[in-house]
Amino acid sequence: MFLKKIVMLLKKYELNHLFNYFFIGGTAAIVDWMIFAVLVFIININFLVAACISFFFSTYVNYAISIKTIFQSEIKFKKNKEISLVFFVSGIGLIFNLAFLTIFVSYMSLNIMLSKIVATGLTFLWNFGSRKYFIFKSST
Repeated sequence: MFLKKIVMLLKKYELNHLFNYFFIGGTAAIVDWMIFAVLVFIININFLVAACISFFFSTYVNYAISIKTIFQSEIKFKKNKEISLVFFVSGIGLIFNLAFLTIFVSYMSLNIMLSKIVATGLTFLWNFGSRKYFIFKSST
């Protein structure tokens, strides 16, 4: 009875989608961080350029997993428009991410990788909300 009420509350406030997206976003974030680290620490690419490149790959991973697990694809928009919108709203998230990276690394002299991780966390809610409310219909 108590667990049933908790589940109902979670569904009511859609925390289950947020929780699921947390794991999908986490998977995409690991892809983002790995590519970012290779580009910055091994290939020696500027951290802002590396963030843009790793963003592209992690956004694709996020999209591919999300449409299989959380969001219903092609309900509101045709596939091409849907993908374009995902990259558009993610691009706004990238702007937030780059701004945070610049502040943390260039002005606060924080570690680049720690800055990338914190910046990713700070843009998480934008990424979830923009997909859920502007692009997709939830599958549950």
